[in-house]
Amino acid sequence: MNIKKRIGYKFYTCLTRFSQHVRVLIAFVVGGILMPAVANAKALNIDVIYVQQSSNQAAQPLLLKKTPGNLTIAGAELAIKDSNTTGRFLKHQYSLSGVTGDNSEEIVAALKQRLNGQPAILLTDLPTTTLKVVADLALANGSVIINAGEADNNLRVSQCRGGLLHTLASRAMLTDAMAQFFMARRWREWFVISGESDADKAYAESINRSAKRFGAKITEQKTWSFDTDLRRSAQREVPLFTQGEDYDVVLVADESDLFGNYIPNNTWLPRPVAG
Repeated sequence: MNIKKRIGYKFYTCLTRFSQHVRVLIAFVVGGILMPAVANAKALNIDVIYVQQSSNQAAQPLLLKKTPGNLTIAGAELAIKDSNTTGRFLKHQYSLSGVTGDNSEEIVAALKQRLNGQPAILLTDLPTTTLKVVADLALANGSVIINAGEADNNLRVSQCRGGLLHTLASRAMLTDAMAQFFMARRWREWFVISGESDADKAYAESINRSAKRFGAKITEQKTWSFDTDLRRSAQREVPLFTQGEDYDVVLVADESDLFGNYIPNNTWLPRPVAG
């Protein structure tokens, strides 16, 4: 439509105003239908049980930063607060309670007493072995488990089960995303540094999987086995450790933050560091 012409412009203006009135009318009609239903809705109380294994918290490394004591539960508390802000319009009330233990036996015993055979929503920060035991207990009575703390690939593949949801990306998801970015930048040759823990080895395995999947080449892979305080020796230790065949990027598998923060700006070749 040529709105530069006077008649066309008037028609365009009238059509625009008419569509605005129609939208307002639809909003009133929909509101008139839904508001009584919301007003007559029964109150709904939803209790979310936060389950954490104390020994799952990483040890404090020799770093410039310190891991907060409420690292994981703080996010859950904020989510409950936000949900109650909007939930009150629907007469929803959310609450958060906790179950903790040093091992799977303590957690299962506490959960049995807490659930008492009733379904619930569980928000978990558990290692794989404990999470599987909790899933066997909770999923049997119709509970829903939200995994917010374990990135194990197997939980999304061979050990996937109904009622177990994941809000945390798996290691494979993270390394696949990095690989796609690196390949787009033509960073095809990778130098991989892995820690000695099981989590670090699992992350390094995902890196190798992604390299094979997207056609990258791992020029060298080394294991960081030193226990020195890198706050004093990083500029001396890291350059020697990262010597080798030419590479485009350095990938670090260090989920406990024991050494990874000292790799950037200290590599033998001036290369980006990720992981």
